[in-house]
Amino acid sequence: MSTTTHLPGDPRRQPPVEPPGHVVETGWGGTPEAAQAYAEQRKARIRRGRLVGLAVAVPVWALSLVPIARESMDGREGMKLVLVYLVVGALSLAVAVAIRAVYVVLMKRKLWSPWLFPLAALVAIVGYTVQSAGEEPVVLTAAPIEASNVDTARST
Repeated sequence: MSTTTHLPGDPRRQPPVEPPGHVVETGWGGTPEAAQAYAEQRKARIRRGRLVGLAVAVPVWALSLVPIARESMDGREGMKLVLVYLVVGALSLAVAVAIRAVYVVLMKRKLWSPWLFPLAALVAIVGYTVQSAGEEPVVLTAAPIEASNVDTARST
């Protein structure tokens, strides 16, 4: 008995011949109609998951831009301030698209993916970390309380 396996696309590999009237097995014991219904439900679940993923990923990406945009503002006001935020967002998204494009070329996948926005958020966070490396960390403390306010509050 030969144990030779034929690879897909090999002309020696023949698909199994099914007898007439044979019911196609779906792998889990259901009918083809049940398999079709399952496939439709699965497609709806995947779409719903992608929509929820985008609904979460886009705001997280937008929030991740705030630190690096604030670091880059340096005395800008008004429209220039908004422009800095938009440029930082566009740069992080462009780097994420470039990284995804490399993945697409290597793995033969689609370019558009909801994972672009978490990847862009990661790019923005790494960019902020690199830009602020070596600086003194900013410690947020409460505003100093004046001594006269403390004395008047205690005397009443």
